[in-house]
Amino acid sequence: MGAQQLAEVEQAASALSLADVLKRLVDEHGAGELGDFRETIAAMLGSVRYQSAITSSARALVAADAFGALDGSWQSRRRAKRLAVAL
Repeated sequence: MGAQQLAEVEQAASALSLADVLKRLVDEHGAGELGDFRETIAAMLGSVRYQSAITSSARALVAADAFGALDGSWQSRRRAKRLAVAL
């Protein structure tokens, strides 16, 4: 496989979610050779959902913290301006 082809495969892989790939594998081959791995694949899908929920929660916490820091900075700036005008 050439460098360009490898880059294309890596780009395509980054656009696919593990959950979608596993679901398609089970849908297409669930009754055959992958039937024995159904529980393992289901557990992996559950893990992907759990990791996604953790990532969403972390993103929300970071956004809230960033807003709080910015708002606090803005409040401090307004107080400093009021004090400068009062002096």
